[in-house]
Amino acid sequence: MILKILVIGAATIFAVPAVGADPTLTDHFKTVIIKTPYTVEECEERLVGGDKTGSTLGGAILGAAIGNAIGKDREATLAGAAVGGLIGHSKSNARPHTRLHCTVSIRYRREEREVYSHSTIDFEYNGGTYRESFQK
Repeated sequence: MILKILVIGAATIFAVPAVGADPTLTDHFKTVIIKTPYTVEECEERLVGGDKTGSTLGGAILGAAIGNAIGKDREATLAGAAVGGLIGHSKSNARPHTRLHCTVSIRYRREEREVYSHSTIDFEYNGGTYRESFQK
């Protein structure tokens, strides 16, 4: 690439009679988007707890065992499970409460910038018009 520029430069210097108008050098730019990361922590109050399933299930198991011990049949076991489940549910101390829940996420700032892309040189030589692209 540099050799090409040197040859073009030498041609424009040493072949002055064959060169038409002065060479035109143009720098070209492009717009790019620069993304810069940053973190954000967001917190919110969430309702947690209050699930009485464990107490209900424990009461049902205990009630089924007592019902089976008293009645020794299926109906007594099922009745004991139902009553035990109701008692377990009503006696449960599970109460809903709020808890702070935070999450960290990555976001990006976007900034547009003009940056160098490449250069071109336009010249005439021996009756022809030429354009060459190169990087500085």
